[in-house]
Amino acid sequence: MAEAKGQRMFETRLLTMLAETPVHAGTGAELGAVDLPIQRERHTRFPTIHGSGVKGVLRDLSERINGNDKDSITTMLFGSPPPEGPGGNALEAGSLVVSDARLLLLPVRSVGHAFAWVTSPYLLSRFLRDAGDCQPSERQEIEAAIQQALSGDLTKGRVHTAFPLDAAMIEEIELPVEKKDLGKLIALLEKIMPGGEEMRYWRELLPKNLVVAPDDVFADLALHGTEVVTRVRLTVEKTVQEGALWTEEYLPADSLLYSVIGLEQQRLTRKWNGKKGATGNGGPNGWIWVADLIQKHPVAQFGGKETIGRGFLRLQLWPVANK
Repeated sequence: MAEAKGQRMFETRLLTMLAETPVHAGTGAELGAVDLPIQRERHTRFPTIHGSGVKGVLRDLSERINGNDKDSITTMLFGSPPPEGPGGNALEAGSLVVSDARLLLLPVRSVGHAFAWVTSPYLLSRFLRDAGDCQPSERQEIEAAIQQALSGDLTKGRVHTAFPLDAAMIEEIELPVEKKDLGKLIALLEKIMPGGEEMRYWRELLPKNLVVAPDDVFADLALHGTEVVTRVRLTVEKTVQEGALWTEEYLPADSLLYSVIGLEQQRLTRKWNGKKGATGNGGPNGWIWVADLIQKHPVAQFGGKETIGRGFLRLQLWPVANK
């Protein structure tokens, strides 16, 4: 981002996240059909993970590697730990800025393959806005990929030429589609998708199951295509305890999300130069620290229900930080 007078300058990158298990980043109880719903954007009602939750996970990973004292990398990136009680020293802001995690690909039931990865013109246009600022050198490539996917009649769905059917059968919807070359968009998605060789199958699946649905169709899928599970609590006699039956909502496994991460290098340099043993005015490369904690913990747990195997996401920092 360009620096303006009186404003901070942030260099931004993307943290891409692929759900390996269903994810419950919850909002608490609501008066609705689902007792424990997931977090959603207010204006679109698309599933999201609040930035505070994403930052908390990253901070936890950093604390495991770097500790949490006042001179640690953790404090320089994420700020002072919250006080355990009233009083105490003044808190110090960190150098890392983390946005809400935004949905890019939603897996839904489909005929022809195990599932379809569905996105929409709105999601792709928003991704262009976010990703273009993160990697200006590749902005032209990103624009070309998304413009190729969105050219033409947006009231129809569009799929790649390798899509096996004449219409997209997703959930209970038979969506008319236009087959066109989406090779540039698929190459872009393959590039940002977390994981290495173990993710080859999923990358090779993209040409066969990627669907760009109209915005109104996607909005319906995002609202009603999540996973809702009924939970119970059992008594010692293995019967359902009275009043202990509830429903929980999950973002499905194989969902692809991303969060925009900003690093204020000037603040980080000031912090670094004030630390014991730090020399020089260049300051550290904070992206190397972020990349290091993701490399050492490529799969992290987000949201609740950890003890029943929910909320595990595979992470990748894009573009990858260079030493």
